[in-house]
Amino acid sequence: MGTDSKGNHTIKRQQGTSDEHRPDPLRYPGSQLCDPFIHLIRQLLIPLMGGSINWPLIFQGLLFYVPFTVILAWLTGLYPGLGLASVQEMQKVLYVVTLSSIFLGILLFFQKLGPSYSRLIFVMTWFLSVAMILGARFSLRKNCSRLNWWGTPLIVFGSPENAMPVVGMLLRNRRLGLKPVYVYDPEGNDAETIKGIPFIKDKDNLLKIAGEEAINYIVFTDKLDTDLTSDIYWMRDLFPHMLFILNTPTISTLWSHTIDLHGTLLVGTDYRLLNQTERLIKFTTDKLLTILILLVSWPLFILLALLVRISSKGPVLYNQKRLGLGGKNLEAINSELCTKR
Repeated sequence: MGTDSKGNHTIKRQQGTSDEHRPDPLRYPGSQLCDPFIHLIRQLLIPLMGGSINWPLIFQGLLFYVPFTVILAWLTGLYPGLGLASVQEMQKVLYVVTLSSIFLGILLFFQKLGPSYSRLIFVMTWFLSVAMILGARFSLRKNCSRLNWWGTPLIVFGSPENAMPVVGMLLRNRRLGLKPVYVYDPEGNDAETIKGIPFIKDKDNLLKIAGEEAINYIVFTDKLDTDLTSDIYWMRDLFPHMLFILNTPTISTLWSHTIDLHGTLLVGTDYRLLNQTERLIKFTTDKLLTILILLVSWPLFILLALLVRISSKGPVLYNQKRLGLGGKNLEAINSELCTKR
């Protein structure tokens, strides 16, 4: 504070603190809460990136990236994702996140923001998206599958000896989202329940229950024959979704596909690692994912190595002979973290 030539009090502004240069605390809601987290990320990533992080540009990209990812996940069947095994779910998540990342790259290119967008942040967005989506889905299924309301109602069709193992598998794997609520036996046996699931013993009762309780799924456990085919004809007008248990040895579901042979269903499976192109793709993907994981988790590995060194004798890493591809011996680097004591 000072005085002018007329004796009036005046306030002197410090250099570089004019109103137009002052940060607006309301510009980014919650910025004060995020400051420690943002500061930590900057300290970790700036040495690797060699520059600064443009947070407004990152948030602008996420405004397009997140909704597009959700829509694409819904279109590919991840929501609700009924009947998806863990490997199939991971495959779909990788597919969705990769396409969303390509979409984000195209968007940045046409907006001419590519040079301002960190390449490392772009790659980290892909990696963290895969990890967060898979982690959230697995955690949600694991915890919610224990609740009674979890799962889509399903009717198991078949004799007691064929329906029992299917009901047991569905009850043990509730994360699939298919909940058996009734068993329909066309032969009308005297059994009342299977593992607590009640029987439906006649067609009229089946039609009534399926209509009143809005049950849209049915799984056939008996071998497909002429009698069962006649039941399928009238059931397809009642159940939008029909599942079939194949009386074949266990086959891989990851690369399986169906073929329509003039009304006859064929199921095929491919062991793609015998294909040189597929093996090259897998090799490249494994190396890229390994590098990305190491970039993120190297501080944790160093901490664990120190703990192992302090708490036990011997080296943290050691060589071990393993049997590799084609029966060839190879030297693998192992860790004390993997050794059972």
